Order: sequence, then structure tokens, then C-alpha cells
Amino acid sequence: MIMNNRYVLLAGMAFAVIGVLVFFFSSPLLYTLEQDMFPSRFHDNVDALAQQMLNSTTDVLPLEQDLIGYTGPITLNIRIKDIDDARRELELFSHSNLRLNNLIVTLDMNQSEIQELSQSSARQRELLEGLMNSSISLDALQDLEIQYRDQNNQGGLVAVQLQGDALRKKIEGLYTQYKAETKIVTDISVKQGLDVSSQEESLRELDAYMKEINAFQENPATRSLPIRTSAQLSFITYPGTGIYGDSIKCSGYLFTIYGYLAHGDPGKEVTVYLDTIPVSTVTTDALGSFDLQVPIERITAGTHTLHAESGLTQSDMRSLTVVPVDSVTTLAVSNATPGGIVSCTGTVLAANRTVRSAPVELVWDGSHVISTITDADGSFSTPLRLPDGPHTVVARFTGEGYPIRPSESAPQGVVVSIQYLPNLPAFPFMLIIMILLVAGIFTLFTGGAWYYIRRMPGRTRPVSPDMTEPAGSYQTADMDKVPPPEGMPGEPAGDGTAPDSLFARYAHILQEGGLSAAARVVYLGFSVRIAKDLHIRQYTALTPRELSQSCTKKPYCGPFSSFVLVYERVRYGGYRSAAVQTEFEAEMKNTDTQLGGEDH
Repeated sequence: MIMNNRYVLLAGMAFAVIGVLVFFFSSPLLYTLEQDMFPSRFHDNVDALAQQMLNSTTDVLPLEQDLIGYTGPITLNIRIKDIDDARRELELFSHSNLRLNNLIVTLDMNQSEIQELSQSSARQRELLEGLMNSSISLDALQDLEIQYRDQNNQGGLVAVQLQGDALRKKIEGLYTQYKAETKIVTDISVKQGLDVSSQEESLRELDAYMKEINAFQENPATRSLPIRTSAQLSFITYPGTGIYGDSIKCSGYLFTIYGYLAHGDPGKEVTVYLDTIPVSTVTTDALGSFDLQVPIERITAGTHTLHAESGLTQSDMRSLTVVPVDSVTTLAVSNATPGGIVSCTGTVLAANRTVRSAPVELVWDGSHVISTITDADGSFSTPLRLPDGPHTVVARFTGEGYPIRPSESAPQGVVVSIQYLPNLPAFPFMLIIMILLVAGIFTLFTGGAWYYIRRMPGRTRPVSPDMTEPAGSYQTADMDKVPPPEGMPGEPAGDGTAPDSLFARYAHILQEGGLSAAARVVYLGFSVRIAKDLHIRQYTALTPRELSQSCTKKPYCGPFSSFVLVYERVRYGGYRSAAVQTEFEAEMKNTDTQLGGEDH
């Protein structure tokens, strides 16, 4: 009855669900945008809901307005060659774009126009950075071109002119891409009612900048291309001075002149050398130009030279002055463990920058030194074992090989108290441990030897002085209480009677089971008598030969050994001939006689 009620309840619930679905089939709209304002992925008009969410969000539009307002000042700074301000504005531009991206992820606008605007703005920032770097290189080339013309250095003049041509083409390409991304940003911003004056200003500034750099190139007084056919490699660096952590921007142009036409050499490897040491290798692009940066890290302070090589072609030398800076070394020492180990951690800084792979010396008590190095973050962490008592630890950066002056941390004091067992000094404690260890090893070997001796075949227990019973924990009488093994003499015959003598039992088993079984009965009879005589309790674990080797000092040992040889031939060799039987019976009688009969 209970099961029937359960089925009825389930059926009623199923019909109720079906009835609700049928009710909504004619009108699947669950709510309207005008009356129901809560968001849902089941909304009848998802685009309208997305627009409503955007309008109701007070953070998106201000962020967009801030973002599109950076481009005008950046392009103006590039044009007037205020590179420091341009870099700062680019950094703020990047942070604003990151904030907008985070908001897009939070509001799940990954398929919206807001995300498209953010992506185009990010590409704008990359293109403006490329324009800024190219502008720096172009200014340096123009200065060199004027210098080479004054010196009447035709080789250097041709090199910088051709590199300048390649650089202007690169700038034109960047400007074309920038205009395309700016159009996307402007169209989306206008649709949302944002102020796009900064975007328009950036295009005007870049148009004026392009006219200025092209005017320098088109001036006939500045162009001089003599006829040459050998490969040329121009090379410029910026800036000419730096400190630890700075990067020196290097650029150049690999080309060959045919008549008055210059052709860049793309896909060629160019290696930049600092003094005479190669520091970086780059491949020329489709125009034959290259760009790279040389970081100032493990370089000594002073004046150095930079130049580029491609095959047998070598550029002019450029000088680089590295200015030394001060360093700051910090150190923290943890409390000592019971074993006297402390953890030494710290950092090495230079010009507010971490110094990576820097050699650091940990000096304790002024005379003991341990070396370590900083990691990629300029930090070090090294365990240090100290003896018992108070100590002073100092971290020292030598500055060797770096354009950094040496420094030393403030001294750090630590007290080490090594814990030993109570009331036991260190030396006696170790001595006790050694004694216990030696005693344990001796006991192990002694026990193993005793066990081996007990397991040796033929071992006899010592007997009492009167030689009547063993001096151990069991008596000779105990041997009589040991039940005979399977097949021992004394087992009932087939008719239930037990033959009296060993020979009678042998004859009875021989007739019933054959020579092998009869020989087995005889051997077991002899083994019991020998085991009693030698006081061997576990005699059944011995082989016939092991038992014969146990009685070497007894007069019956020789006959019994001969008996064992014939017994093994019968029992294990399978011999059943009349001659073997006769030999076995002879050895049996001889052994029985030497053992003194069954009454022995």
C-alpha cells in the first residue's frame, strides 16, 4: 500500500510539471525588459540587456574616457622629442588599459564593443612605443649624418643615410597601423558619446611629425650617395651613458650599394660586441635593419666600446660610459636551532634596483667567511652553522665586476645554545652511543653464531659428570618420550600385530611393500638408536649422511656409514636386484651388531 501511494505521488508531480510547461508553450517570454530589470542569460533580448548593464555601470564610461585621452599628449611629446614625458604617459596608458580589461572580465563583456575598444587601445600603445623608439634612433642618425658630412666621411655618411631611409619606412608602417586602430577606437567612442578630441589630436601631431622627417630626407643638400658595391653596416647606440640596470638601445642597418641604389640585406645575423666580448646576436628584418638592447649588469665602471659585426662587415665603434652607483646590503639572522644552525637572509640593491647573481660574503666573528650569491630577485638565503655561544654576522657585497660600489650590512648578533642530553656533556654522551653501538653489533654476531652452532648437524648436548644423562634442560628419558616418526619400527602390521625384532619388521615390510620401504624402516630404527646415544633431539631433520657424520667418534660409525651408502642406493637410486638386497642385509646385520641390538 505504501509503494502504491509513492507511485501516485510521483505521477502527480510529473503531471504538474508537464502542465506548467504546456502553459508556457504559447508564450515562452518569461519577463520583459521594460518591467523586469534583473539580468539573466535567458533574456529575450540579450543585446539590449548588455546595453542596459553598460548604462547602469558607472565605472566603464569614465575608464574609457581616461583611456582614449592619453594618445594626444603622447604623440605631442614624441614630436617635440620630450621622451621622458612620453614614457610616463605610455606607462599611465598601459595601467588604464589594464584597469579596463579587469572591469571587462568582471562584468563578463568579453564579446562586447568595450573589449574591442580595449584591444585596439592596447595596440595603439604598442605602436606609439615603437614610434617613440624609432624616433629616438632617427634623431641619433640625423645627428650622425650631420657629423659625418662635416668630417667628409663618405662611408659613414652613406651608412647612416641608408639606415635613416629604412627607419623612416618603418615609422611610416607604424603610422599606417596606428591610423587604422585609431579609427576603430574613434568609431566606438563616438557611438558611446565619448570625447574623441585626444584621438584626433594624436593623428594631427603624427601627420606633422611625418612631414618633418620626410622633409629632412627630401632635402637634396642632405643626400649624397657615392657609387659603392661592398656591404656596409651602420650602428648607433642610445644613450651614451648609463648605470647599473639601464639598457642601451642599439640599432643598425646592413645594406649593399649598387650604383646609386641601396639594397638592405634581410635575414642576416648581426652580433653586437661590448669591448671584444659578444653580448647579443640578432637577425636583420625584411628591410635589413635590426634593433636590440644591451643591459648594463656585470660591467665594470668606466668607458667601454660597442660595435656590430655581420660576417666580415664591421660597424664603427660607439663609446659607452658606465657610471658607478652605491649599493645597499641588508641582512636578517634567524634564531638558532638546537643544533646551532641559523638562517641568513638579505638583499643587495643598487640605485633602487635589485642586483641579481651578486656575490655575497657572510662573515661571522670577523674571521670566518662563507660565500653565496643572490637570486634573480636580488635576494639570498643561506643556512649557517655556528658553535655554542654569542656571535656576530655581517653580509658583505664586494662589487667585484659590477659598476656598483661595495657595501656591508649592519652587524647582526645571535646567541647559539646547542642542546645536549641533561647532565651529560657532549663527549661522554657520544662515547656512550659508541659503546652501545659496539655492544649491539657484538650481541648480533654472538646470537648469529649460537644459532648457527645449534643448527649444525651432529651437535650433541653436554652430559653430566656421570655420563648417564645430559647436563641441559632435557634428560635422556625425554628421548624415549619422543613419538617415532612416520614409518618407524613398531607400527602395526597388516593384521594388527607388531613384529618384535627389527629383522622381523624388515622381513614383514619387505614382503608387503618391497625393498625400498623395508630399507626405510631399518634406517629409521637405526637413527632412533643413534639419536638417543648422541642426545640429538631433532634427528629427523638430518639426512642419512649428516647423521653418519655426527657419530664419527663412535665405534659403530664405520658400519653405519657403509649401511647408509647401500641404503641411499636402494632408497634413492632405485636398485632392487637380489645382489643389492643381499649387500643391504649384510650391512644391516653388521650395523645392528655394532649398535648392540635394539636393547642398546
